[in-house]
Amino acid sequence: MSMLAEVVDHVIGVDPDRDRVTAAVVDAATTGVVATATFSASPQGYAQVLVWVAERTVLDRRVWSIEGAGSYGAGLAVVAEVAGEWVVGFDRPEGRAAKDGSKSDALDAVRATGVAPRHLLLIGGAAQNAAVQDVASQVFDLPVRIPAPGEYVARGAAVQAAWALTGTRPRWSVATAEDRAGDHRPVIREQYRDATATLMF
Repeated sequence: MSMLAEVVDHVIGVDPDRDRVTAAVVDAATTGVVATATFSASPQGYAQVLVWVAERTVLDRRVWSIEGAGSYGAGLAVVAEVAGEWVVGFDRPEGRAAKDGSKSDALDAVRATGVAPRHLLLIGGAAQNAAVQDVASQVFDLPVRIPAPGEYVARGAAVQAAWALTGTRPRWSVATAEDRAGDHRPVIREQYRDATATLMF
């Protein structure tokens, strides 16, 4: 992270969707979140984002990481670049399970690389639902971790920018609100595998 702090003071992570954009200003030196805010996905909203960021950071000491710069993030990305901002756009890769069932879910693909996940981090409004937590734990066969409320997608965009700049993934801490032990029942995971195997891709 010290390498990033030599290049910029702040990373602006942006999570856009059809109707709004959420931005998070992250301090590159401390990795702390300075501020978060949500704006409308419109020309007026984009202008407001630029003003909001300018009030908290310095132009030549910040970088923007906008998720979906080729889709929902395109409007803000263009406006920011025209305004002279340094923008790093990225899109999440989309992969599908193999038709032959060799990978029944994304975690199997991750495990195949030699990575052993220790827990599942749930974010978003549904993450607060106990039923969602139980189902996720059963389907993915992992303990579930619920972080303290925050704009984690926007922060994730900032992590992507930091990673692109330094070549090293930042280890930014996430405060935990709750840990739920896994409910290991193999029959549920097998039912999940059988159900996903019937899907047509």
